[in-house]
Amino acid sequence: MNFHTGSSIFANNRIKYGNPIYFDDVAVDFPDLKIIMAHGGRGPWYDEAFTMVRLHKNVYIDITGLPPKNLLDIFPDIERFAHKFIFGTDWPFPAFNIINMTATAMEAKKNIAAIRNLNISQEAIAKILGGNARQLLELP
Repeated sequence: MNFHTGSSIFANNRIKYGNPIYFDDVAVDFPDLKIIMAHGGRGPWYDEAFTMVRLHKNVYIDITGLPPKNLLDIFPDIERFAHKFIFGTDWPFPAFNIINMTATAMEAKKNIAAIRNLNISQEAIAKILGGNARQLLELP
């Protein structure tokens, strides 16, 4: 299941419900349920989101919507836990232009390139950019 976590870019949302800690009981009570935390607790709860992936084998972070250039600041241990990070299950980039899908596609390409240029191993990047999602979602 894919859930939004953290703050929202949309007005009038109550961010208190975006705290990843609310998935702690769910992860324990339903150990076979795969939980994807979209946006990794964006804003106030990055640490809580990271704690959840460290503690629970069935919890993952989708880095969609986070600026790739900031990922190593947000999740300094992303390489060691690369098997718990995925990209693109929600929306593959922070900004989108519903009017101009060409611009949207170009933004996606820029973000993928930025992730490929992170100072982490190629193995970790391959997991984040597709390997983990393929395995998690049981894709061929």
